[in-house]
Amino acid sequence: MSPNRNVNSTADRAGRKLPDGDGFSVMVIGTGAVAIPTAMLLRAAMPKAELFIAKRAWRPENIGRMLRLHEQYGIKLAVQGEVKERFREASFHGFRYPEAITVEEAARKVNCIVDCTGLDIKAWYEDLLAERSREDLRGIAAEGGIGEFGPQLMYGVNDTAVDLTMERRIEIPSCNTHAITALLWGLTDGGKDIDRVHQAIVYIDRRNQDKGKEGGVIQTPTYEPLIDADCGTHQAMDSYEILVSALGGRVPPNLRLVSHAVKVPQPFMHANYCVITVEGKWTKDMVHARLDACPLLAFTDYKSMGQVYDEFCTYSFASRGYDYAVVLEGQTQVVPWTGIGVMPSPDTPDLSTIMLSTLVPQEGNAVLSNLACALKFLYPEDYAAIVDEVIEKRHLLTAIV
Repeated sequence: MSPNRNVNSTADRAGRKLPDGDGFSVMVIGTGAVAIPTAMLLRAAMPKAELFIAKRAWRPENIGRMLRLHEQYGIKLAVQGEVKERFREASFHGFRYPEAITVEEAARKVNCIVDCTGLDIKAWYEDLLAERSREDLRGIAAEGGIGEFGPQLMYGVNDTAVDLTMERRIEIPSCNTHAITALLWGLTDGGKDIDRVHQAIVYIDRRNQDKGKEGGVIQTPTYEPLIDADCGTHQAMDSYEILVSALGGRVPPNLRLVSHAVKVPQPFMHANYCVITVEGKWTKDMVHARLDACPLLAFTDYKSMGQVYDEFCTYSFASRGYDYAVVLEGQTQVVPWTGIGVMPSPDTPDLSTIMLSTLVPQEGNAVLSNLACALKFLYPEDYAAIVDEVIEKRHLLTAIV
């Protein structure tokens, strides 16, 4: 692993005392693969903030997890009011859940909510936003699965373009959307060359479930439904929306972005296979140089998902990488392409086809966007510097795997 790379390398921290979260309160909804690291990074960013993590089920199997969050990070438990007594009664080998307040009580006092569940509870959020002033409840960030909740925010691409003093409802895109968008953002030098991209076709192998979730495993490859005749699955549509937002609303004139996805019987990582057509004579060295300059991406010389997954495990990431995608260096190929059925002529532009493969770390991608969104609600001027400091201290972004 190489030293981390900050996304906002120009953020000026010299002589600045970063806020510590004192006086602010945040609730994270969920206790799974996205919610817990989000809560832990929020604690790293705001050591004095009041943090809640909301849990629905009172099963004894999670008592240890909740006790560690409470005792080591000072994160308080919030539970649904109708089952609060069930949490109080639950025990395992003499251990019990930490004392909890209700989710409803927490929702009336927190300044920001980060929903990591993807559950459709938009109606409750709308009621909360209507009841509480913008100053008290700055906003709600919800996992993209909630659907049609608000504009999407992706850290490092369009976070500076989304005005959270105007928006109180924000969607955080999926990890595969993070990967696709970061690849295009890196290839186009932060969007400067987006007009040179004519087409990007992405095929996604999705893991069958979160590695910590019991049950619900698929046994055979299962394809996601195509929801758009032009874009295919939601990942391409979401990526396109983020790119347009990052470009200030300007629509790239040539870009066609398509994705297909299939869930496969393995729980570890996602894999993306990309075929990207760009204008001009590109080389593999040029492609790698551009991707290597993007701090959201890492490179590997491994060929196996198991090797990359194990690398994160041995680096004490608990199998989690925070890079948006890991590019398999040996699986990159660039070939000239003049267009199907188009004979070369003086009027035909030079085109190159870039074929590459990436692996997507276990949910690490959405976590940084969750962190950035929550901090931007609370500290619109300083959020980037705070995120940079967390990235630097925790070594969250790497250059090679």
